[in-house]
Amino acid sequence: MNVDWHLRYQQQSYWTRSLRQYLLQRVSIHPTSNVLEVGCGTGVICSDLLDHFPCHLFGIDIVFSNIDIAMRNVSKLCAICGDANFLPFPSGFFEMVYCHYFLLWLANPLQVIAEIKRVLRPGGFFLIFAEPDHSARIDFPSALNPLGKLQVSSLKIQGADIQIGRKIPGLLSKAGFHDIQYGISGFESCSGSLPDWWESEWEVIRHDLKSIVSDDRLNNYQDLDKKCWEAGTRILWVPTFYAIAIN
Repeated sequence: MNVDWHLRYQQQSYWTRSLRQYLLQRVSIHPTSNVLEVGCGTGVICSDLLDHFPCHLFGIDIVFSNIDIAMRNVSKLCAICGDANFLPFPSGFFEMVYCHYFLLWLANPLQVIAEIKRVLRPGGFFLIFAEPDHSARIDFPSALNPLGKLQVSSLKIQGADIQIGRKIPGLLSKAGFHDIQYGISGFESCSGSLPDWWESEWEVIRHDLKSIVSDDRLNNYQDLDKKCWEAGTRILWVPTFYAIAIN
């Protein structure tokens, strides 16, 4: 099964929309402000930001196909295919930089955060909208614990830092940011029905586990997962950190 990554990014953006709006109200964004999303993907967050905060918005992503989609989806976005370890911008160029489910995929997040600090003007803001801590994932009922552990193991194999969320305050401090504030997002789920992101979640699960788990076993997990959601007994929670810091 192929994953529709644009749809997946849209689902992730829904989870964090209210938090993003709260954090963005704490910074000053004007039509003349230069703003950057690092790891912009297909432009989902960029589009949402421009709807509420007109500005000179830039995005960078290392995957060209993401940039291609982002440029078609967000006409006012200046999108660049490039490496966040070496941001192609002059020092002090941006009033704000942000990221969303991005740092967990980096081999050296401190280097990227240092680059983000370099391109921010003094007094500029770095907003981290969402970075998960998969090592503290909660699955209930216990029959679904193995599914969670398999998915976390797959993320590690793919190169994700499964504890990136809890590392954020220390990384920001080491990079030289100040006035660092952080917390854990509170995602709400409705009991007794399938979440609207359930099918998207299972696309990703099958993508992550297809080489290590048989189809029959995955089908059994999916059936059980669905029954538990519909019965109101399913808990799936991954602590997801956010932060705001000043250069």
